[in-house]
Amino acid sequence: MHIVGSSEPRIIGLEVTDDSIVAQLADGRTVSVPLAWSWRLSEATPEQRHNFEIMGSGQGVHWPDVDEDISAIGMLSGTPARCPKISDDYELRDEYDLSKMTIVAKGRYAPDRRAGKNVVLLAPDVAQAFPTDEAVNEALRLVLRMAKIPSRYEAETAHT
Repeated sequence: MHIVGSSEPRIIGLEVTDDSIVAQLADGRTVSVPLAWSWRLSEATPEQRHNFEIMGSGQGVHWPDVDEDISAIGMLSGTPARCPKISDDYELRDEYDLSKMTIVAKGRYAPDRRAGKNVVLLAPDVAQAFPTDEAVNEALRLVLRMAKIPSRYEAETAHT
């Protein structure tokens, strides 16, 4: 019987300090990389940094609180995580208050949306059978009556 060990590095233990990530490998090596290599872990709280799971049979480590993964191969090859690129003009100026802004519909259906109508795009075969708004509404009212579902339209016309 021949037993062949895996040549892939496997993490069997991990420690995250204030400035580094230190992994103990199954073959006895210890690998340390700067904490700054993981921008997510750099920005995480100590509690989030210490909440990790060794993945599979040690191929990597996952931090569920910050959605970060680091592989043993990545640590050995010196591959830091890339930070997302944010352009300089990404931040809004202080004078913009988004809570006071209204969403303005744009495009082909904007006038209907501004009027408070629902816009529904019909499949070509359905649009051919129901060419106007009123034809679609009458068909849907018939479905409501058949299913005995009260509609707002019926309630309004019953009171007039």
